[in-house]
Amino acid sequence: MALITAPKDQLQATAKRLQPLVWDSKVQGRFHFDLETDHANWQTPLSLSDHSKSGIYLIHPGTYGLEGKVFTRLKLDAETKTIMKALAEANEAYAKTTEKKVYRDHVAEGRSQGKRVEMTVPFGEDREIDQRRVRPRR
Repeated sequence: MALITAPKDQLQATAKRLQPLVWDSKVQGRFHFDLETDHANWQTPLSLSDHSKSGIYLIHPGTYGLEGKVFTRLKLDAETKTIMKALAEANEAYAKTTEKKVYRDHVAEGRSQGKRVEMTVPFGEDREIDQRRVRPRR
């Protein structure tokens, strides 16, 4: 996971600068990117101090992504090659220490344990309903 936290004006500029990087084939699909103007929302789940600064935090998430440990913190103005190198290192370390999951089983297990992920943006499609819908044979 990559958490980018900064005041709103800096956050928007950083997000725009990082857009090409996020869509790079070496990065795409390997990270969840989250933008945050109030890093206090992440202090407890990531054990950040009150004095944590704006930056690009690469995080090794916990089992269900509700907490995690900071792998590294980069400055908002870090060069693209520095960010790419850090992303590659974080992904490699994560892959070595994390078992691959079957998404459906992972979500079901989390739900059975009472884990809930609150999304800021609601899901656009109800895929579970689609899977349960019985379709007539032709």
